Amino acid sequence: MFKRTLSTLFLFAAMISGSLFAAQQAQAHVCIEALILRSPEVVYTGETFPVTVGMFNCGSCDTAVNVDLFLIRNSGRIHIGEAQTRLRMDTRDILRVRCTVPRDIRSGRYSLVMAARTPSGYMDLDRRKIMVLDHDVRRRSRDLDLVIDHVLDSHAGSLDENGLADMVDDIMSVEVDGKLGSRTVMPLPLFFTGKVTKVVRDKTTNNIKQFWVQMDGGPSKTFVVDANTTFPQGDAIENKLISVTYTEVQGSENLASEVRIP
Repeated sequence: MFKRTLSTLFLFAAMISGSLFAAQQAQAHVCIEALILRSPEVVYTGETFPVTVGMFNCGSCDTAVNVDLFLIRNSGRIHIGEAQTRLRMDTRDILRVRCTVPRDIRSGRYSLVMAARTPSGYMDLDRRKIMVLDHDVRRRSRDLDLVIDHVLDSHAGSLDENGLADMVDDIMSVEVDGKLGSRTVMPLPLFFTGKVTKVVRDKTTNNIKQFWVQMDGGPSKTFVVDANTTFPQGDAIENKLISVTYTEVQGSENLASEVRIP
């Protein structure tokens, strides 16, 4: 009888301890909060840049955290960086994630998305607007308007003095850091129509090097030819009426870009 009672007590104690352990396990839930603390407004294709991510373990147990960074545009997702850490319960951590933009993606506006995940599947997301520009320095001047549009859009709701100051800081930071470089000034195309009075050709290739055009009842101009000059309807021939598209370059030369027969 005593043995039976003792066995029953042991079984009852085991059931209670098991129930308490299960309750403790149920209460030990996983929870993290993560957000992007710092990221650039503008990056270039092929560029490597840091993104600072802050995290807080709001759960009741320690947990590992995997952080991934993506560029997202429309339905496309491009993985650009990752990092790992372990968070103790009720602690914070800051990660500096090294990201690299692929060199072959299209320039334009993207969303920089951060995904922080635990092994149990819990996830927290954050995103920032980001502009990706072409790494080719010859194409950067065309992207300046995109940068300005992007910064204006980022501060569209900030019409007070502080908001305007932040907007100016963003634009100046792009230029001061040298990411845009010096903007190339595109010369204004000009036009001139008249008769060809003289043509000078290269003695070796017989290509036109220079020609003179006289406007009917007006002035005459001298034009130089380079490898980019086009003659869609044939070479300029003396006494032919032609229309020249040209630009004024240093040295007071008129560089012909296109020569047409009207």
